[in-house]
Amino acid sequence: MKKFKKMKKLAAAVVLTGMVGAAGAGAAYAASHATGCNSQLKKVICDEYRRPEMAGYHLLYTTQNGTKVYCNMTAGTANHEIRCTNCDVLLGTSYRTCEIKHQYCPMETGLCQY
Repeated sequence: MKKFKKMKKLAAAVVLTGMVGAAGAGAAYAASHATGCNSQLKKVICDEYRRPEMAGYHLLYTTQNGTKVYCNMTAGTANHEIRCTNCDVLLGTSYRTCEIKHQYCPMETGLCQY
C-alpha cells in the first residue's frame, strides 16, 4: 500500500513538472517576438545554397513507335529561416525543398511558402 502511495505521488510530481515545463515553453515562444508584435503570420526565407536531390520523374509523351519519354525532376533543398512577418524575429529553422527543376519543363517555384 505504501509503494502505491509513493508511486502515485511520483506520478503526480512528474505530471506537474511536465505541465510547468510546457507552460514555460509556450511563454518562451511568445517572448521571441519583438515587443508589441502580435502577428501570427510567418515567412520562410530560403538559404542561397540548395542541395540538388533526385525528385522522381513523370511521363512526357509516348512516341509513335512506343518509346516513352520521361522528364526527370531534381529538387533543390536547403535550410530555411522561419521569421515573423511583422517584426522579422527568427522563430526557427527547417530543412525543406525550395524548388523543383524539370529536365524539359519549367521550374516550379513558390515552394518556400509557410
